[in-house]
Amino acid sequence: YAVYVNTTAKDAAALLIASGAATDSTVAITGSGAIADNKAILELLMTGTPAAAGSNMLRVDGSGGTNTAKPVLVEIYDDSVSVGLSVSTASIEDMITFIGTGATGSTSAVVDITSTATLNAAGNLLRLDLTGATCSSVPTALEIVGAGKTARGIYVDTDGTTVGAAKFHSGGALTDGVGVVN
Repeated sequence: YAVYVNTTAKDAAALLIASGAATDSTVAITGSGAIADNKAILELLMTGTPAAAGSNMLRVDGSGGTNTAKPVLVEIYDDSVSVGLSVSTASIEDMITFIGTGATGSTSAVVDITSTATLNAAGNLLRLDLTGATCSSVPTALEIVGAGKTARGIYVDTDGTTVGAAKFHSGGALTDGVGVVN
């Protein structure tokens, strides 16, 4: 280890970095070697039992800042890696949860997926793939819940002249009373 910090104190931070850096990163970690399988430039490991339901392995809190310049709390950037973010968990709870607590702007969303790339014929902006899942209990690939709300479930706006705005396809033999769209 170049730096080793070991503390068993339960009510003390093992490392605290406070900086007023304005033109450079407060902490910069650069890895130049070939990283081995299942290793990382930064690895966070939790080996104990979480103290509370709200505890985190990584917490990014921007509540003390100002949004005048619209800063980004977490940015993942790379122009050469095929997967920008991979989440794999054996959790029986939600794997990813987005909660918007403020009022969105008229053209804003809780989750906004935007592409400036060239999407090829088989490319997608959003893809839900259940081909590797065990689906014995008839799960739902996409559920839109808006019960009791005056809201549109799906809105499609496209200018396609040679393709439809929506396509539904079923490759299975449908039983009586079951349609591609019910």
